[in-house]
Amino acid sequence: FFTALGADSMLERWLLPAGLVAPCAWVNAKGQLNMLVLRCLLSRLLQLLLRQPFASAAELIQHLGILDICEVEYLLELAVFVGAADPDSGIPETEGGRSPRYRCAFLR
Repeated sequence: FFTALGADSMLERWLLPAGLVAPCAWVNAKGQLNMLVLRCLLSRLLQLLLRQPFASAAELIQHLGILDICEVEYLLELAVFVGAADPDSGIPETEGGRSPRYRCAFLR
């Protein structure tokens, strides 16, 4: 379909050069933070932590389908930084190593 329209060059323009990574879901096309999206994602993450205290990023990603695990980990670190979530150190290590777990700080 694209070849018939001669859109091959347009498709190539959409590819990122080697070494560049696509922006996260909360970054707009200008490279700036989209605060509305970021607030919504953090709000959803905190709701999940209220329902599932001491959840790991791998467990939370099942409910945040469009995000990658590294994005969920970043959002969790951001929530810890602003005091909205607490990391838990009392959970024993798993076979593959320690998976950080978090809880909503509003449950203190």
